[in-house]
Amino acid sequence: MPSVIYKETPTASVYGESRYTMPKPCWAIVKFLIEPLPKGTGLIYKSTVRTEDVKIKYQREIEDNIDKILSQGIYGWQITDLKITFIKGEDHVMHSRSGDFATSAAIGIMRGLNEIGTTLLEPIIKFRITVPETIGGRVLNDIIKMRGSFITPFIHNGILL
Repeated sequence: MPSVIYKETPTASVYGESRYTMPKPCWAIVKFLIEPLPKGTGLIYKSTVRTEDVKIKYQREIEDNIDKILSQGIYGWQITDLKITFIKGEDHVMHSRSGDFATSAAIGIMRGLNEIGTTLLEPIIKFRITVPETIGGRVLNDIIKMRGSFITPFIHNGILL
């Protein structure tokens, strides 16, 4: 039995931020602009933060963890079709570690998404079935029963497309 996999997308633009400074020693302050993108775009990530504010190794830690952070959204599904821009941040010479920035990024992004909410996207499945014309009607009927009116079948020369 196939299972349906959904994805989530943000409903509007929002800022998400986190000041991860406790328990000591840790220091990872981040602020992101989260923007929805057109359906099917996927994920775009960029940073406009200067390396004087957040060292490159910490910025890379955020970027390396974005896919993991977005793997489970508000409803438990992968988040897609959004642009995340790291716009502001701060590290500390004594108290910052790479893992702190991965944690702070996750907190900040989820805070933003929780503020505006996400929309569930139903997947679109494209498939091709080739069957003899004599049983095409039965196959089409079975497919329609499985998915209701979401399927738009096309039959050409006895082939269900």
